[in-house]
Amino acid sequence: MQIQRYRSRVSGPLIERIDIQIEVPGLRYQELASKDSGESSNVIRERVNQARKIQLQRFDKSKIHANAQMGAKEIKRYCAVKEDADR
Repeated sequence: MQIQRYRSRVSGPLIERIDIQIEVPGLRYQELASKDSGESSNVIRERVNQARKIQLQRFDKSKIHANAQMGAKEIKRYCAVKEDADR
């Protein structure tokens, strides 16, 4: 009960100040202790380099160098939601 009271006292004021919240489910021990290494760094690096190349081509004739620099006009142009996704 003490832990629950403490969390409700602290969490409420902190959570109210956070705009985006994502709940992440807990992992079982077996998942954490797994020896499976997943993707190699080289595979991930290649995927990131390919995405960066596409991004540089997209903004080739503009002053923008990264997605984070896009304004409303560029977001409407490059990030338009397809009709089937909009539904």
